[in-house]
Amino acid sequence: MRINDCRPEVRAFAVEMEKRLRKNDKKGGWRWCGTDWLLCRCVQELGELFSAIDRNGYNSGPVVRECADAANFLMMLADNAGMKSPDRGGIQK
Repeated sequence: MRINDCRPEVRAFAVEMEKRLRKNDKKGGWRWCGTDWLLCRCVQELGELFSAIDRNGYNSGPVVRECADAANFLMMLADNAGMKSPDRGGIQK
């Protein structure tokens, strides 16, 4: 499956995830990160998401950004677990 075959909502969210990743490129990536650290960061991001919802309601840019941040840490966990991003040899089924 290619990104263009995905639902518009999935593509839009993937673009937001990529924006958030690029903003943090200077940090050097996640391949060196341990599972426990990534899980901890994911939980922290979920806390930030709850705070953003409390402050802004559900229909806001900060909520979308925090959703993307949390999703990125889940993606990092999946990638490190062997999902294999395209730049590491393709997506495994």
